[in-house]
Amino acid sequence: MSSAWNWLGIFVWLAIIAYFLFIIHNSHARKKRLIKTAMSNKKHKLSWNVSKNNFEITLFEVLILVVLLIGMGKTTRRHHVLPANSQITVQSSPITQSQTKLSLKHPNQKIHKYYVMIGKTKARNFKQKYHFAANGKKVAASSSNSILISNRNQLKHDVNLSHEAQKYLSKKSVWKTLGKDKPEVVQLSTVFKNNAGNGIGLHAGQKKFYYNFIKVPKKYKHGIYINTKKLQKKHKRMVPKG
Repeated sequence: MSSAWNWLGIFVWLAIIAYFLFIIHNSHARKKRLIKTAMSNKKHKLSWNVSKNNFEITLFEVLILVVLLIGMGKTTRRHHVLPANSQITVQSSPITQSQTKLSLKHPNQKIHKYYVMIGKTKARNFKQKYHFAANGKKVAASSSNSILISNRNQLKHDVNLSHEAQKYLSKKSVWKTLGKDKPEVVQLSTVFKNNAGNGIGLHAGQKKFYYNFIKVPKKYKHGIYINTKKLQKKHKRMVPKG
């Protein structure tokens, strides 16, 4: 449980379950009372008005339950988070130059230097993987939540930029950070705020969106290396320089 506010959503779901059990119990109890009423009647029949009232009460209770289920279902399954309802974190990390040999069996093979190496994913979905070193760690980012650019102006016309990322690109902190003329990765993440509204949907405190803006200016030599081999399998390695 990422936030105590999410207990509010659990309580609401428990209340809905309790209301569902109440409908079953109440309907069964009314049915028993109607049977007793019919048995006490000399004709052993229920009047139309009595049966109609019982049906209307049950129908009204079920309609309330359906409305509650639809409302809570939409709130819980909400896939998009509005910028006003989230906390935005922007973190910039410099990319250090790396080098690699595609095969360990041939020590005299040419060493490739790069800031970002582009490779393919195992899945047959034409997605790419960006390999780079930042903060002393090796990173492999998928093109499904990352974009590779040489300057921030490309983002104004890049069709590969996700619609979700475009909503946050207008934030001054994101745009300003991308203006630095150096190899870097700007990581944008959004988290649902800790409040009652997000708690009812069981989203409070949860990370909803994550995106990498990988930037390598054109002036940097050995900036991008495209690996035309198959996936590097067992022999490929990434060694941060220095």
